[in-house]
Amino acid sequence: MSFKKMRLFAVTLFLLVILSISSVIVSATLNFDMQVNPIIKNFYPTQQGKHEITIINKEAIDDQYTLSFTNTPRWSIETEPLSYLSGITLKPNSSVTFSLYITPVPEYDFGPHDFNIIVTSKNTGSSIVDILPVLLRNPSKDFTEYSPVINLDVDIPNKINPKEEATIEIDLLNRNKLDIKNLTVVVASKYFSTVKETTLAPLEKKTERISINYDPLMQPTKDTMIVTVYANGVDFKPAKKEIEIIGYSILKENVQKEDSFLKYTRSITYTNDGNVANKKKLVVTTSVLEQLFSSTTPDAVKVVDNGVREYAWEVVVQPQQSVTLTMVTNYRYIVFILIGIILLIVSYYLFRSPMLITKESRVVKASKTDEGISHLKVLIHIKNRTNKVVEHVKIIDRVPHIAELEKEYSVGTLHPDKVVHHELKGTLVKWELPVVEPYEERIISYNIKSKLKILGTLTLPAATLKYKNNKGNEVKISSNRFIAGSEEE
Repeated sequence: MSFKKMRLFAVTLFLLVILSISSVIVSATLNFDMQVNPIIKNFYPTQQGKHEITIINKEAIDDQYTLSFTNTPRWSIETEPLSYLSGITLKPNSSVTFSLYITPVPEYDFGPHDFNIIVTSKNTGSSIVDILPVLLRNPSKDFTEYSPVINLDVDIPNKINPKEEATIEIDLLNRNKLDIKNLTVVVASKYFSTVKETTLAPLEKKTERISINYDPLMQPTKDTMIVTVYANGVDFKPAKKEIEIIGYSILKENVQKEDSFLKYTRSITYTNDGNVANKKKLVVTTSVLEQLFSSTTPDAVKVVDNGVREYAWEVVVQPQQSVTLTMVTNYRYIVFILIGIILLIVSYYLFRSPMLITKESRVVKASKTDEGISHLKVLIHIKNRTNKVVEHVKIIDRVPHIAELEKEYSVGTLHPDKVVHHELKGTLVKWELPVVEPYEERIISYNIKSKLKILGTLTLPAATLKYKNNKGNEVKISSNRFIAGSEEE
């Protein structure tokens, strides 16, 4: 080193000492502080120096701090994060620690260098200056003391489908002649951490590929992936990248059919093999008849599109869940209805009374000048509706008190077997028939006359028919009541 350089160095060193002493005195009254921790202070031209810088805000309000450096033409400067070169904002009574990287540029000089960092408060305008120890080593004199210098470049996908395996490519470049036998690559995020051991020969350039797997059911989110390299106890500036875990949904469809006698079941199951919900719309063509005998689960919406009837579903299938849509068409109801009708008809003919009795009357007027009801002819119809003989048939009819039975009977008319006058019930008229042949019909008639002229109508009570069934039990049936003198007569 020449005398001129030595004198310049001595003067510069003296000024820096005075400046440092002044800074220490001033910092005692400052509302912030700075601390410097050297990590890599001795390095070769192909390497980087590293220092940890801590800034402490002692004020009760927010403050912004700017970084500046002296003796910088020979150095390239970076911070982690890089945005700190533009300024750092701290909340009251808080601190921040970050890494400062120093890289020599061409036309450097070997040996110790003065590298100063200056932190200035925006609120007060005051500054703190500190000297960072830096020694740029000469590789031609002590090449046996190489420290690892590695360039790191990573290729990470911007978007990752968690169901698929992702591959990260890491390009490594050994910038000196050091043979690195133990090199560790760590790929990590808050969801996983993967470590890979490898080697790096002198001046070698190689690419390592690391496969990573997220949980397939992971919801869409943001993630930060960090790649860090360690060699011979030195950790290098990590590579970071913001990535997106994307959503995916794969609907699997399973159709099942089950047919039996006049019953048809159709089921469609949708399974969401994804990490986000999926909406599915299904439309099935149907008809009026089919809709009458069909049911759906869950309930479908019935729509008519251009005259075509349809069932429509719209369902949301959640991740890793299934939804089943079912339509059951059951035409058995038609058969059941027909069988029911047939059973009713058969039951009617099986269980109806074999005998039928009906009653009617006709008004008989003596002359055209007669007014009201004075004479009536009563007709009782009986009929055997079966192909079997019915025995011991009795017919009982009642003449109301307002009328009386005429004792004259028409030729061919069956005379009553007994006539009984009852104080409460009026006159009871009884006929007995030993048998009634199959399908035989008979008409019993008699005349009555009213004791007074009846204006309007006269209600005749129902007649009663008794017979014995095939078990010997007596069965009783009644005819209709008849209103004599009505307009329908």
